Amino acid sequence: MSTPPRQWTKKEFLTYLLLYAAHSDIFFKEEEKDHILTKVEQETFDKTLKEFSKDNGYVRIQKIIIHHHLNQYFSAESLLEECKELFLSDNDFHRLEQFTMSNMKRLLD
Repeated sequence: MSTPPRQWTKKEFLTYLLLYAAHSDIFFKEEEKDHILTKVEQETFDKTLKEFSKDNGYVRIQKIIIHHHLNQYFSAESLLEECKELFLSDNDFHRLEQFTMSNMKRLLD
């Protein structure tokens, strides 16, 4: 990344992370969106989704790592639990999501 990312609020960071997790299997399901909206308000979701949509995979990972390590809004364990809840929101924790969880453990440590 050529320029540092803007500072996120705690809810914006969580939204971005959950959007990253929700898109890990390429399909962004309505159940996943609904789950995220139980955590944050619509305005935060819309604003963060707009930013997320502009970023590529590499930039998304860099933003997550940078913000997590700079701000420590959440413990790695609590973030992984949030992601697992999201993955289970559609009652299907499949291989791509399991792979994403494995990678996120390494990213957040």
